[in-house]
Amino acid sequence: MEDWALLDGASKEDVRNHFRNWINTRSVERDGPGADTPNIADRVPRYRSYLYIDKEVLQSVSIYEFPDPNHPQGFSVSTSGRVVVIDGQHGDYRPDQLGFIGDGSGGEQEEEREEYEPIEGNTELDLGWMYASIDTTEDLYDLMCEDPDTWVRPYFYKRPPAVWTGDLW
Repeated sequence: MEDWALLDGASKEDVRNHFRNWINTRSVERDGPGADTPNIADRVPRYRSYLYIDKEVLQSVSIYEFPDPNHPQGFSVSTSGRVVVIDGQHGDYRPDQLGFIGDGSGGEQEEEREEYEPIEGNTELDLGWMYASIDTTEDLYDLMCEDPDTWVRPYFYKRPPAVWTGDLW
């Protein structure tokens, strides 16, 4: 999804809010057959996470051509760099409930939590986003298709500046 006028210079949180609105307004007419299936947003990666491409990401990407006699055109392409993967359902948001979990009273009991080095002002372990090696995005999508709860698995999430490279352990 691209919208230069709306998304140019938008923060990760601004884009997450835009993504959530897109999820909440999904329809068969706009998104195709199955978009109105109950609980689809809880199971399908398309509605759970997305790639965030900004200037930093674009500057990290390199594309290399190299000779390859086994390839019909005589060359192959290799990429390196990273993308930002954002958990669109980070926090208490659940799209099929069209809102947030909890009664909104704010009376939930605070529990002690470990604080980490601040990144964009956030000291939590899970920032709601991570870096992934650009050449692992297909593997990432496949993994999320197999297990909709991939993001919360301890072997998966890598807190920035670490980069997810497809290693599961």
